[in-house]
Amino acid sequence: MPIDYFISSEIYKPVTVKTLLICDSTPYMEADYFYNPRKFVSSRKTSAVFNHYFGRNPADKKEYDYFLRILKDNGIFLMHITEEPIKIISDAYIGGVITEQFEKFLTFIPFLRPKILSRGIKISDEHIIFLIPHNKFKRPIKRYFRNSRFINLNDFRKSRELLNF
Repeated sequence: MPIDYFISSEIYKPVTVKTLLICDSTPYMEADYFYNPRKFVSSRKTSAVFNHYFGRNPADKKEYDYFLRILKDNGIFLMHITEEPIKIISDAYIGGVITEQFEKFLTFIPFLRPKILSRGIKISDEHIIFLIPHNKFKRPIKRYFRNSRFINLNDFRKSRELLNF
């Protein structure tokens, strides 16, 4: 049975979101979905978040769930610009970006703020962090979220803002 991304994420959504992490699109494989606790699988997005806040990846499914609950308790929530998997990045393309897919992705950006509000999240742009896989993402998103932060996934993973657990 396919995973319901919305329901899976609602379980871990804080009552008050203090930091909203936003990634590009949901993954192709359900096993790579952030709010799908499992024995850790190496997903760039998941690894970046866990390494940033915990200094490591969870060891097993139980710890994965525990880490998600700590993020929730600290008001940290992750969502995607699109609920549709869109493969935008590939080393096989010049500059690493699949142009047609990137253009498709851009059509979702104007609807992101209403999507955030529809999830019951009231947050200022200063508390939104876009975890971007490529610098090409920054300019089009910044048109709608001028005061938000933009951090490359790898840089976010390497930086630390460790939570107590």
